[in-house]
Amino acid sequence: MSKLTPQVQSILDDLEHLDFANPVLDKRIVEKCLAEHFRLLGLPMLPVHWVLSLKEYTSYTSKTKIKENRAWRVALDAVQRTAILEVNNGELFKRARIVWSTLWSNSGIWARIHTLYSCGTVVTAFESALYLNSSNPDTIAYGNILLPLVKAVKSGLGVYYVTKDEIICCPIPKLIIKNGQFHNETGPAVLWSNGEAHYFYKGVKVTKEIVEKRFSWGDIEIEKNQEIRRVMLDIYGLERYVKESRMVSVHTDDFGMLYTKTREDGTTFATVKVVNSTPEPDGSFKDYFIRVNPTLYDGDAGKIAHAAVASTWRTKDGKLAFKRWQEYCPAYET
Repeated sequence: MSKLTPQVQSILDDLEHLDFANPVLDKRIVEKCLAEHFRLLGLPMLPVHWVLSLKEYTSYTSKTKIKENRAWRVALDAVQRTAILEVNNGELFKRARIVWSTLWSNSGIWARIHTLYSCGTVVTAFESALYLNSSNPDTIAYGNILLPLVKAVKSGLGVYYVTKDEIICCPIPKLIIKNGQFHNETGPAVLWSNGEAHYFYKGVKVTKEIVEKRFSWGDIEIEKNQEIRRVMLDIYGLERYVKESRMVSVHTDDFGMLYTKTREDGTTFATVKVVNSTPEPDGSFKDYFIRVNPTLYDGDAGKIAHAAVASTWRTKDGKLAFKRWQEYCPAYET
C-alpha cells in the first residue's frame, strides 16, 4: 500500500476542516460513539458525566481523586501493542506521519488544542487514521477501535477520561484561530457554553482587560512577562506609548530618531521613529515607530539611530541583514 486510502484521506480532511469557530455538540452521538468504542474493546459501557468547560473538568477530576479505568487501559494496550510494531517500522506509516505532522505544524491548531486539554480526542482521532492505513489485520483492528472517536470529535467531543465508574467528557469550546494561533482582538479566543473564557492575542494568553484595552502605559511598565508586555505594546501602540510615557530621544540622524527607556526591572526598551518613504494620498509622509533590540551591534542599536534602523532589516532566516550597521543605506531599501 503506497498511499493513503480514501477512508484515511477522508478522515484527515475532516479533521483538518473542523469548524472550531462554530462547534456543535451532540451528546447523544458522542455517547453512542463511546459505547461503540467500548463494545469493540469487549467492555460494558459506563455512565457518562459531562462537564462544560476546562475549569469544570479540572475541578471535578481533582476533587474526586479519580483514577484511570484499568480494565479499559489494559484492553486498549493489548490491541495497540501489535499495531505499534508496524507503525514504528513501516515505511507506509512514516509517510502517514508526515501528513499528520504537516497538518499539525502548519495549522498550529492541533498542538494548541492538545496543550489546552492536556489530553485531546483530536489526537486520538489522528491516530485512528494512521492505523487504518494498513494491510495488517492487527493494525487495522486497533484503528477500528479508535475510529468511533473520529465521529465523536466531529460531534463536539473535546476530551474524555475513563474512570472506574464513569466516563468524564468535555466538549470542544468555540475557538477563534487566526494564522494558526488563538487570537481575538475584541473578545475571548476560547469560549465554553457555560461562559468560561480565555483570552489570547497572537497566541499569547492574556487577560480580559488587555484585550479590551483597559490598561495604561504604566501597566505596561510593571508587567514582568515579556511576551505579555510585547502584546500590550502592540495593542497600545508604540507611538502612543512613547508620547504618554514621555520617552526622550537619545539620538537623531538622517535615518531616524531613537528613543530608549530603562524600566524598573533594569531592562531597556528602545524604539526608533522613521519616515515612511511612501507618500500618503495628500502627499505628506507619515512617521511610524519600530521596536528595536538595543543590544544588537554591540549595543550601538540602543545608542545610534542609524544602527537601530539597520538592526530592523533581516534575512529570510531572521538574521541581521548587515554585518555592520554602517553598511545600511537608503539605496539598499530602494
